[in-house]
Amino acid sequence: MRKSALFLAFLLIVPGAYAQQKNGLSAFLSYPSGWGGTGSGLHIEGGFGVAFSHTFSPLFSMEASLSQERYTLFRQTAVSDGAFRYDQVSVRTNPFDVTGRYHFQTEGRWKPYVGAGARYISTNEIGRGGFSRYQLLRLEPEVSGGVVFQFRPHAGIVFDAKQLIGNNNLRSDPAFKPSIGFRWTF
Repeated sequence: MRKSALFLAFLLIVPGAYAQQKNGLSAFLSYPSGWGGTGSGLHIEGGFGVAFSHTFSPLFSMEASLSQERYTLFRQTAVSDGAFRYDQVSVRTNPFDVTGRYHFQTEGRWKPYVGAGARYISTNEIGRGGFSRYQLLRLEPEVSGGVVFQFRPHAGIVFDAKQLIGNNNLRSDPAFKPSIGFRWTF
């Protein structure tokens, strides 16, 4: 009798626990920014990406995201008459972020979270002494935080920010990176 009751409890509890697990797919704009002047026009910076997340419990989830971003770097060069010349080059980055997240339990539509993880970056960085490009691969720890505005049970808008920890001296990959996107859970 005891084994039957334990087996019945197992059959009732396990499907409910697995029903809480949800996957999510997001499309986002990463570091949306721009620069410009009267003669140069407006230059849009940042990029776009996709993310996949898996919720293990109402409090914990894991997310992996991949994006492609473009930035313009400037180098100041002294010319012979004491003036300076500014050269520019466009670089492309391909960050891959993996973060574990803790979700705060709220009753409303706003769902805040904090997290920690790592960023793997593949980029062309400008070398010293000129615009000689070199390929750079790097792995850096990061913290993240944000909020999801859940306007439908399976759809929401994500406001996220990631900050690298430690000495990030890459000019082609900002240490602080905000993003905004759309999330669908299934």
